[in-house]
Amino acid sequence: MMLLRLVRSQSLLLLREAFTSLLPIILVMNLLVLLAGFTEFLSFLDIANLTVPIGAEVSRLYFFLIPLFLNLSLSLILAKEKELEPIGAVLITIVCFFRTTGYLSINSAAELESFHSSILATVPCTFASIYALKYFSSLPRLKLISFRAEISPRLHKTINLLIPGLLTVLGFELIRGMGLFIAGTGILTSLLNIIPRSRSLGEIPELILFKILSEISWFFGIHGELSIDGLFRLIKDIPAGEANSYQLKAFHDVFMNMGGSGATFVIPFLLLWSKKTKNLRVLAKLSLPFVLFNVNELLLFGLPIILNPTFFIPFMATPFVNMAIALFMMRIGIFELTTDTISWMAPPLYNSYIASG
Repeated sequence: MMLLRLVRSQSLLLLREAFTSLLPIILVMNLLVLLAGFTEFLSFLDIANLTVPIGAEVSRLYFFLIPLFLNLSLSLILAKEKELEPIGAVLITIVCFFRTTGYLSINSAAELESFHSSILATVPCTFASIYALKYFSSLPRLKLISFRAEISPRLHKTINLLIPGLLTVLGFELIRGMGLFIAGTGILTSLLNIIPRSRSLGEIPELILFKILSEISWFFGIHGELSIDGLFRLIKDIPAGEANSYQLKAFHDVFMNMGGSGATFVIPFLLLWSKKTKNLRVLAKLSLPFVLFNVNELLLFGLPIILNPTFFIPFMATPFVNMAIALFMMRIGIFELTTDTISWMAPPLYNSYIASG
């Protein structure tokens, strides 16, 4: 019952709506990465050398822009929910997001600098800025115009957003300043040292911890692998451009995530074959081509699996069942895991064949 009340909370429902609105751009960018991955089939056209860098660039751009995309989507939805002037509220929220996370900044030489932010920072930053705007906007003394005579409603909201916007940005500047001060004192480093470094864990315990945290994040509408990978990088002091933060990544992608997070590879087939799910066959047909390459956002948001207590246990348990089966097969000598790098978008079963030698 507690889980049911939690997933029905207004904030989580709005967060789910924000992620759902990102589906078109997520699928488009995944398709671009996927198309670039077919270089071996395009070699006879002499365009393989062109598609490889394009695929890598799109992939890096995708993971870099997701926090900003979420900030835009969520701030717009929250602004409409709180009856704020949407464009002004979104722009103020972007400034708060940039300044607090360091996502984009300009140095003294007028050069643009960026920081690979995490969606774990985006969500609280966006909620906090919109709620601050709403609070300050509700105070009568902060309104420059107290009546709507001879002025359009949009202009009325826009002008009255001036002082609340200023106070919100100043509040985030104060938070940023306090954060920089704390970081300079070394307190944050001392606190991180108290946390058991995941590098001290064995490969299997680290993979289990990573998967539990990522599945929980996914269930509540937050990109699990991306957000928890960022958390692991922070704990292990790994820059965003270097190797993946958790061990046994190939094992995770090949055997635990068959069809995407939650191992949803068989779900579109079940929806197509079952007579009880005729109303979901359109979703199954749309999601099937993506699931064949481990992209399952359509299923997560369309069924929906996210924020659905009915799917919580199977969504959490299936990857670990797959893990146990694969480890047992490896233990009795059926196959060994190769050290070759395998793309996470390689089709299920085929990637298992390659990974097992």
